[in-house]
Amino acid sequence: MNHSDAIDKIVPAYVKAQAALGQAEKDGHNTHLDSRYSTLDAVWSVAKPALAANGLAVIQTPTIAGAEVVCVSRIMHTSGQWMEQTMSLPWAPGRNALQQAGAAMTYCKRYSLLALLGIGGDAIDDNDGHVGDEAPAVPASPRRSGDGDNAFLRSLSEASGHTPERIDAWHRTWHKRPVLQLPIGDRGELRDYLDTDDGKAELDRWASQ
Repeated sequence: MNHSDAIDKIVPAYVKAQAALGQAEKDGHNTHLDSRYSTLDAVWSVAKPALAANGLAVIQTPTIAGAEVVCVSRIMHTSGQWMEQTMSLPWAPGRNALQQAGAAMTYCKRYSLLALLGIGGDAIDDNDGHVGDEAPAVPASPRRSGDGDNAFLRSLSEASGHTPERIDAWHRTWHKRPVLQLPIGDRGELRDYLDTDDGKAELDRWASQ
């Protein structure tokens, strides 16, 4: 994380704002995994009041830089002090370049804002209120903890035409962590991306290197 030379004023304000933040509503629905997640609008609805009350604001500037979509998220204080972080995603323009660019930028902005402010909104709530994977549809036949992960890996493989091992290696390269560490609420977005021409082209290009 980058920041201004002095942060003595922004840090206390940030601490107060973070203490006032609630959980973002999970108002988004992923039809592929039948899971719920917090949209960017829902995250902002939680963030803006707490930020404004403490003299803080956030500016996000997504851009396309070569083969990546890059989003810089900067939290600023009325004193002029600031802190910022940068997130990038692989980018391979195709037939629906504008649509895919917009989707990737929104993904970057939402994910960055959640991380920057420490807001929960990635995991989904099951029927018992437990944060984690969804509860089984039939209580009499509970699934094992690894079944959801295996189904997720299969869905990525079917969408992209690549093996789970290759997809995981690609994800480690770009996101610096195993694909199964991706929060539940964001898994559907990754699956949707790999199911597009742009997603397939990006993975194909990476695999051919």
